[in-house]
Amino acid sequence: PEIRTLLRKGSRRRCGPLEVYRGDSPTESARAGIVVPRYGHTIVQRNRLKRRLREFVRTEWLVEAQSERPAPEILVRARPAAYDVNASALREAFSRCLGGG
Repeated sequence: PEIRTLLRKGSRRRCGPLEVYRGDSPTESARAGIVVPRYGHTIVQRNRLKRRLREFVRTEWLVEAQSERPAPEILVRARPAAYDVNASALREAFSRCLGGG
């Protein structure tokens, strides 16, 4: 239900292979969620993509977000094209979605 609420009420930004939904967290700390649909890919490909996105969230967003008030939350959703780009292009798209470039 919390993910559905963020999808419905949060602001959405689409940046190439990713969509990022932002909103205010109902808790006192910053939160992030990652959604990687199958799109016909193997579990190995899906897990690799999830690990990359988790790392981007941890290194590029979470550190700064912990100090924001009210606490923010994001939901990163991979689109089918996310499986076809390399890690640096994915990181660039993630940064663009966050407003950093």
